[in-house]
Amino acid sequence: AEYLRTFPIKSVGLKLTGRRCSKMRVTRGREVGCRGRLRDTTLDWEDMLPEPDFSRANHHSEMSTLSITLGTSLQIKPACEMPIYGRSNNKDAKLVIVNLQKTPYDSEACLVINARVDNVMKGLLQELELKIDSPNKPPPPLKKTEKRTVVESM
Repeated sequence: AEYLRTFPIKSVGLKLTGRRCSKMRVTRGREVGCRGRLRDTTLDWEDMLPEPDFSRANHHSEMSTLSITLGTSLQIKPACEMPIYGRSNNKDAKLVIVNLQKTPYDSEACLVINARVDNVMKGLLQELELKIDSPNKPPPPLKKTEKRTVVESM
């Protein structure tokens, strides 16, 4: 089972969160609560991306014609190399980097913006005449086909 949450969690690195699964299941003809222990899905520096997420990320990176990196030093391998994978299928694939500091891939980028990501995104949304939701406003309910970031799993 996967859970979505709208509040911050204190752990990272696939640790137990202290919460339990509230999903119901049928056992021996009767419905019972799962009660399995939940883990965060926030990766720590030394954690590998789990499958199938890692393979999907590689695939989409290779198919991209534009990669935009926001607020990353692009230093942790192999994830830091993914933004340039698109060039393996398309020599014209572009890379845009938004980060306060220089990165090892700045020379590969067609555009580098050394600024705070929040400021860049606010300016972009204003330029596109899109409204910014209040950070304190809860997210709208999910549609059946829509997914949000999963932060806990069994």
